[in-house]
Amino acid sequence: MMASPSIIVPAHATLAANVYEMGYALQSCPFGIACGNYEYYNGASGTVSSSYPVPASTDSYNWALSLDKTGDPHDTWFQAGIVMGLDPNNNFHQSPAFYVETKTPTAYTFQTFPTSASQHSIAICVPGVVCPIGLASGNVQAWLDGSLIYTAPSPFSSGQKFTLGAFFEVHQAGTNYGIPVSGSWSNLLWSDAHGPWCSRSWGDLLCDDIESTYSRSFTVPDPVTPYHINFLSQTSFEAGIGPTPTVSLSTDSPSSFTLYCTYYAGCSPATPWYFYLHIQSLNGFSGTVTLGYTVNHYGGPNITGPTSASVPSGGSTTVRLYVQAGGATAGIYYWTLSGTGGGYTGSTIFTITYYYCRNCV
Repeated sequence: MMASPSIIVPAHATLAANVYEMGYALQSCPFGIACGNYEYYNGASGTVSSSYPVPASTDSYNWALSLDKTGDPHDTWFQAGIVMGLDPNNNFHQSPAFYVETKTPTAYTFQTFPTSASQHSIAICVPGVVCPIGLASGNVQAWLDGSLIYTAPSPFSSGQKFTLGAFFEVHQAGTNYGIPVSGSWSNLLWSDAHGPWCSRSWGDLLCDDIESTYSRSFTVPDPVTPYHINFLSQTSFEAGIGPTPTVSLSTDSPSSFTLYCTYYAGCSPATPWYFYLHIQSLNGFSGTVTLGYTVNHYGGPNITGPTSASVPSGGSTTVRLYVQAGGATAGIYYWTLSGTGGGYTGSTIFTITYYYCRNCV
C-alpha cells in the first residue's frame, strides 16, 4: 500500500486505482537543521479510533503505522493497522480487521487477523529494544491491544533501522464520491536506534537528547479530494471525509448598488466606484483563490478586480472591486463574484440597478 510515508506506489492489481493518503512522516533534524527521512528509528506505537462504514465492493481504506526503508536497492516496509473493504488478497472485510503487510526485495505478504471495537492500540517494533507493551524477541513484531499478533520474517531482524509513518489511506474506484469515514491517530510514540523504548512523542528529541525530530505532514495527491487531514498536536491527527475545506465570499451590506448615468452629465455616483469583497477560509482552507466576475447579461456597467488572492487557514482576505460605467441598456445586473481554490468554489451575488438616459441633461 505504501512504500514510504511520503511516496505512493502503484496500487495492487486487486485494489481500486484512485489512491488518497495522508498522515505524519517522522523526520530527524541533525543539529536542528537539514531535516530529512533518515533511517534512525526502530519502533512506533499509537491509538487509532475510527468510524468504520462499509465501502463499495471495489474500495478499501486503512489506518496504519509503518517502518520503511527505501532504495537499498529495493524499497522494503513493515506495516500494521486496521483495514476495511477489499484487501490485496481480494478478500472483502465488512468489519474492521487487523492487518500486517510486509514488502521485501523478493516477497510481498498481506495478512489479516480478526478484531472488533472502534479503538485499538497498535505497536510495531524491532527486537533488541523494549516495545511499549512488552519485550521483543526475534524479528520485527506487530502488537494489538497489548497482545503479540505477528512476528515478521527476515530481513526485518535485530539491528534494522527505518523511517516512520502514521497515516490514513483510501483506495476507491471513482473520483466523484467519498467514503464517509473519519477517525484519528493519537498517543503517537516512537523509539530510535540509540537505546531502549523511550516513549518520545513525534516531533520530540531523539532518545539520546542530542538531535531533534520533526513531524512532517503529507497528503497524496495534494490537495486531497475529498479527504482531509486536521493536525491536532505532535502526537495526534484527525483524517477522513470531514468538512470540505472551501471559501466563503461576501460583500459589505447592502450587497447592491444603484447607478444613474446620462449621456451628457455622466454618472451619479461618479465612477469608478469601489466596494470590498471579503474572502473567508472555511474548514482549514488555505492557498490561492482564483477570482472571477460574471454577469447575467451585458450592456451595462462592469465590475473589475484582481484575478486572485491568498487566503490563510482560518483567516480572511479583503480585496477592492470597481464598478465601471459603460453601456446604454438600463436594467438590473446580477454579478456573480466567485472564488475557486483547491477544486472548491465559493460565490456571492452583487446587484447593480442601472438607469441610463440618452437625452437627459
